[in-house]
Amino acid sequence: INAEYMGILFLLVCGSQMSATATERKQQQEAQTIINALSVGKLGAKISAFETQLKRGEIVGSFDVSLRTAELMQDIVSSTQWSTTSSLVKIIRHVGMKLQRAAPNNAPSAVAAGNIVRRVLFIIRDEYLEETADHREKNDINQSLDAAARALSMSLQRVMSFQGASLADLDKHVEEDFSKNINGLKDAMIGALRDLIDELSNVVAAVVDQAPNYIHSNEVVLTFGHSKTVEAFLVRAAQERKFEVFVAEGFPHYGGHKTARVLSSMTFEHRGEGGPINATVIPDAAVFAVMARVNTVIIGTQLVLANGGLIAPVGTMLIALAAKHYNVPVVVCTGMYKLSPLFTSNDHDTFNNLVSPHEILRHEEAAGLDRVSVRNPQYDYVPPELISLFIMNGGSHSPSWIYRLVADCYNPEDYSLEDDEVEPVSVSSSAVSMPPLLSPTPAVPGGGGGG
Repeated sequence: INAEYMGILFLLVCGSQMSATATERKQQQEAQTIINALSVGKLGAKISAFETQLKRGEIVGSFDVSLRTAELMQDIVSSTQWSTTSSLVKIIRHVGMKLQRAAPNNAPSAVAAGNIVRRVLFIIRDEYLEETADHREKNDINQSLDAAARALSMSLQRVMSFQGASLADLDKHVEEDFSKNINGLKDAMIGALRDLIDELSNVVAAVVDQAPNYIHSNEVVLTFGHSKTVEAFLVRAAQERKFEVFVAEGFPHYGGHKTARVLSSMTFEHRGEGGPINATVIPDAAVFAVMARVNTVIIGTQLVLANGGLIAPVGTMLIALAAKHYNVPVVVCTGMYKLSPLFTSNDHDTFNNLVSPHEILRHEEAAGLDRVSVRNPQYDYVPPELISLFIMNGGSHSPSWIYRLVADCYNPEDYSLEDDEVEPVSVSSSAVSMPPLLSPTPAVPGGGGGG
């Protein structure tokens, strides 16, 4: 390769990089202008009100947080005057970061909001790529130019590789810079976000419709605490099957009492002369004693990690270990909105939150116990090897397949919302605060009652 040809290639590469840098700077300025404008007006007030509600814990449950977040993202896409997809991505990431920081440390609401923001970012990029492909198909000239550009890029790659250099940065800008302004793109994105909101609204129905396939007649089912999804799942199965339910009470909140009352109040004509579901409340300490009689354990969760593990209400680990001892399958009923790209090792501290011990030991009862230290964790980490099956609104999946669902729902660039340039880092097993929680690692296969 002669020096003159290499000089031409060098100028082409430098010119492309300078043009990409100028475009990126313009997109950054546009995004910053819109972000500044969000601090005022009706949309800004709506974002601030949502942040305040998250800080105060006024929105209870991952589902409500997820639905409100999706609706807010739709308002941002439809109301802000963005011109490029790259600018919109920066705006969504900025708002998503604010929502995550607003939620209390390690609260499921923070993770739920982050999951929806990541899903919205994935949808935005996907719609851009689809609209770009449609635009190219309608224009033969553009198709020819794109083919020529790809051929030139491949040729340059071979040349530069021969010289020991790389065109990775140039290829990134040539392939997907998200800077094109495409007619109809905004409407397509709004429609896709409307579909997401509809999916969230129907998530419980999609899960419970699968119930008759997993609960059979005369079986004994064990559940834990109170989960709206699990409760509806059992009620749906009882419409076609007759079975018995053990409900672990779920100390210290005793959500199992509510679950048992609901199940016992249901009457189904196919049960002989009719009658309620046979639901029995048991203390958490009695789970191991009754597990030998149980056919299936059905529980909910607060969060599904990328390795197939769970962040679930404290006490769930006890259920899973007892089921493992007796080889009883553990089935988790949950929505896809609880699926997160976060990942951790086998510990109970990273994703936990210690709350006041007053729930389990009142102040007057602790008088004179000077040398007693009481800890009251909110959640358990349940490793994937203790889980048999996930039943979600997208179907049923084994824990080893969760990593694939993460790849289908989220873009690796959005695993961390803190900064566009931040690379995902491993979660420390000794961390107990929110920053490590929001610094996920990519999921790998075969790794290690919520609403």
